Formats: sequence, structure tokens, C-alpha cells
Amino acid sequence: MSAKWLSAAWASILSLFGCGGFTDIIDHGVPNLQQVAPGMWRMGQPADAAAWQWLATQVGEKGKSVLVVKLNDDNEGDDRPASAIPGWMVMRLPIPPEDDKAWTVLVKPSREDVAKIYESISQAHALGQVVVWHCTHGRDRTGLVTAVIRMKLFGWTKKRAWDEMIARGFRWELPDLDAYWIEDVR
Repeated sequence: MSAKWLSAAWASILSLFGCGGFTDIIDHGVPNLQQVAPGMWRMGQPADAAAWQWLATQVGEKGKSVLVVKLNDDNEGDDRPASAIPGWMVMRLPIPPEDDKAWTVLVKPSREDVAKIYESISQAHALGQVVVWHCTHGRDRTGLVTAVIRMKLFGWTKKRAWDEMIARGFRWELPDLDAYWIEDVR
């Protein structure tokens, strides 16, 4: 059974229950780019060096450094092109699940890891840096982190943050992220 067939079958099954329907929006090789607040962006893994260069023209602000927070592991995408952009720094803070290890959907992110991600993003923002965070598709791990930021930094309610997560493609059926949302997000 091929992975492509299995993925299509899973998507079909989920659509029967009203899940799915979200299509990645890819602009110049950057999936699901969205401005969260001035100087704060969420997205999926840029496809290549050209996509990173295009991204720099979209999110970069004159005279400001850029912090990229990588929520996926190195097997899920290459952020070295970001480090090559003057004034850009990449911080690797991966959380589960990992796209290439299906069993990691059963590993809930730790409170400490998510707190470190939140602190890194909020501190960089407070220092006036542009902050960009991403996972592979910019939906699940990125959606969870965005919701935490929206609630803690901008005072959103849990319901409002959840509604945005779902609208931006968060797959509630991932047991690890769903468990974190239910048990640890306040």
C-alpha cells in the first residue's frame, strides 16, 4: 500500500465526518502564510531557497532582524536558506508529531517545550524583531502555537483561538495536539 493511497483514503474517511476541506494556499513556495500581528507571521515550510528569498521580501522590515522558529524537525524541511539571509536567525524548537514518524501522533508536546516556544516568540516580538514560526504545512503545530500566542499575548478566548485553528486547517483528530489543547491550554 503506497503512502499516497493511504493519505487519500484517510482524507476521504475524514471528509465523511466533516473533517478536511482545507486546502493549502501556497504562494511562491510558501504554504499558508498569514500575518498574525504586525511583525508576527505563521506559515508552512518554504519549499526552497527561492521561496525563502521571496518570504524575506514579504515579512522583512527595514532595520529589523528576523527570528524564524522552526516547529518541525530537520527531516521535514531545510531552513538553512533562512540562515543565509542577512539579519535572519533560525531557532529549532520541534514538537510532535513528526511527518515522517506516524507513531508520534501519540506523543503530546510537553508544557515546557510549548512554553519555550511561546517565550521565544513573545520575547523576540517585545524586542522589536520580526518573528516567523512554522511547521511543515503551517496548520497543526503552527496552529496550536498561534492559538497559544493569540490567547496569552493578545487576550483571545480559547473558543476564538480554536475557531481560527479549525478555519486555518488544524486537524483536531491528531490525538497529541488535541490532548495538549484540551489538557494544557488555559
